[in-house]
Amino acid sequence: MSDIDKKYKNTINLGRPMHEERNTPNGKGKYRTYVNEAYWWWQPERYSSIHWSPKTGAHVTQGGIRKQWEQLGFENGFLGFPTSDEIPFTKDGVITESFAGEEVIGKVSYFEGGAIYWYAATNDISVYSKQEGQFKYKQEQYTKGFPPVHAREIVPLLEKVALEIFKKTM
Repeated sequence: MSDIDKKYKNTINLGRPMHEERNTPNGKGKYRTYVNEAYWWWQPERYSSIHWSPKTGAHVTQGGIRKQWEQLGFENGFLGFPTSDEIPFTKDGVITESFAGEEVIGKVSYFEGGAIYWYAATNDISVYSKQEGQFKYKQEQYTKGFPPVHAREIVPLLEKVALEIFKKTM
């Protein structure tokens, strides 16, 4: 059983595999894409994937985080391979594996070259570049159907929290 198969077996709700494991275009790893056929109209993305490399291991990307990573070139872009699955974080900047009694404001996935943050209240995506030491991209109102929230006021505050999280974990 491959590392991708093991990750899939231990991950809930990825959907069905769309294809067998494939080599990544850069030849440095493998991946498999999954489709969730039971997704709802308001979800930003119905696809997820597990990417693996010998250096980073197997990690799941999904939803808005995966979509942004795709737009940046997947593992061929400046972010490289994922080094974590999606991790929820609270308004206090605490990364948590548990949702019990904590107000989760978003999720983060770490990559070799930075991180992608998704914020629940605004459905915004921010990308942190490790090399440049700053946020490179912001995508407001990623999905239609969400009411506008004062994203221009909220995102800078969330980015400050996200930067502190990034510093603590890298």
